[in-house]
Amino acid sequence: MKKLFTLTSAILFSIALFSQATLAPTIGVSVLPPDNSSVCTPACSGSYNFDTDGYLVGTLIPDFTLYTISGTPYNAQTLINTGKPLCIVAGSYTCPVWRGKTDSLNMLFSKYGSKVNFLVVYVCEAHPKSPDVSPYSCNVWDPNPNTIKYLQETTYGQRKATATDMVNNTCACYTPANPSIPMVIDGPCNEFWTHFGPAPNNAYLINPADGKVYCKHGWFDKAPNEMAPCIDQLLAVLTSVNEPNVSSTISVYPNPSADGRFTVSGLRSAVSGLEIYNVFGEKVFASTIQPSNNSTIQVSLPSGTGHGIYFYKLSDENGTVSSGKIIIE
Repeated sequence: MKKLFTLTSAILFSIALFSQATLAPTIGVSVLPPDNSSVCTPACSGSYNFDTDGYLVGTLIPDFTLYTISGTPYNAQTLINTGKPLCIVAGSYTCPVWRGKTDSLNMLFSKYGSKVNFLVVYVCEAHPKSPDVSPYSCNVWDPNPNTIKYLQETTYGQRKATATDMVNNTCACYTPANPSIPMVIDGPCNEFWTHFGPAPNNAYLINPADGKVYCKHGWFDKAPNEMAPCIDQLLAVLTSVNEPNVSSTISVYPNPSADGRFTVSGLRSAVSGLEIYNVFGEKVFASTIQPSNNSTIQVSLPSGTGHGIYFYKLSDENGTVSSGKIIIE
């Protein structure tokens, strides 16, 4: 069992180590808002463009921390650090498009749930009942007078209550999202909706390698902009990037090594750093290598560590030039 755990940790770490990106400064709330926190009225406009508002493809997203109904925090940077793509979908209970797209979300989760982090963000109501106006028209806009009846929330506790009804499908009018997909609640001043929207059911696929938007949907999974092809493409890119040796010209041998001594050959640029990590992501060795045909490195491990699987990363001023697994017997 211990060997299985170590191997699993090694696989997960080898994916995550060279795929982490630092997100832009946070736009989320810093602590769980109390239920009596006032909720800001979402700014209304008839000119919101769901396709172009928010973050465009290639844009670095900001970090954020938002909370589930029970108060569990979900942090964007932490999700990115897993090395998995992050698929973020906004949802509003009074939005009929959101309710009609949960089947698509559930199918995507069923297919990609082990490879992709999914996160639903409950945002302000798209079609609150009268006298509240829709943030997307500045008028009372109630397309479902016989089913969904909610005012725009004025406290965080009310927002939690509406989100709870959405999860529980109290209207009995749609298929809820899979309960295994975490759903967090936008902050009291609509922090996520303001920055990532404004939109009632947009979606983002984030590349964990650089923290940037890989795909964006003004309406989640609306043909021809479907999410599955985006996920397939990004997973293929990440698989190729995370292959053990970034540079096929560089080799590290002997591997395994009986005494921690390795020779690095094929260096063609001024490599500035060698770092060794254990399977838990802890840096256990660092050194500098000068380019030569064959550079011998003696890996000296800290007291308490020894034989096992390790990961190396060779970097120059432009970033990682080679990475892979080494074994010390």
